[in-house]
Amino acid sequence: MSDLDIVKRSDRQVSLTRFEVTPFQRPRPGERLNFEVNLVAEGGEKMRKQARVEPNLDTWSAFDITCDEGVALGGEDSAPPPLSYLAAGVAFCLLTHLQQFSREWELSVDKLRVEQRMRFSKQQPSSTEPPSGDVHGWCDGVETHVVVESTEEPKRIRELVDHSWRACMAMQAIVNATPQETHVHLNGNTIE
Repeated sequence: MSDLDIVKRSDRQVSLTRFEVTPFQRPRPGERLNFEVNLVAEGGEKMRKQARVEPNLDTWSAFDITCDEGVALGGEDSAPPPLSYLAAGVAFCLLTHLQQFSREWELSVDKLRVEQRMRFSKQQPSSTEPPSGDVHGWCDGVETHVVVESTEEPKRIRELVDHSWRACMAMQAIVNATPQETHVHLNGNTIE
């Protein structure tokens, strides 16, 4: 696999079998913008995974993304691991809002950069026999540094960062309790 194959634009839409994509509806002024990102991910050889991901927004394309794990987990280290995509997604989303609001507010910003650390931990099982029931994973914290080069007043940059942080959906997903559902399907049948 070449590095060019890790992320590429797909010429096909996400093909879902368990739910339907919600058609996007433009909000009226003052209403919430509601959209979703849909994906199908499948396991491949060793620890490799492939996903097709697509927002339901107009003019947004589907992309095929490859994921792998390091050699220590049985992978080949051929693509970023899942938590790297998560961390990058949070930083990219925050940068999107910083770029958007600095442009809308007509701020003079020469450079925007996010340096971020996400800490993770996992309780190792007490035995190698599945399932032991004592395996747990955590996100232990996110430390974000927004580095700005600008001639703007410090107060305006602080407002920009605070406003962007509150608007960043990815950041809010990890710092707030987010409703979640998991459904299991085995051989075409739902397991309750």
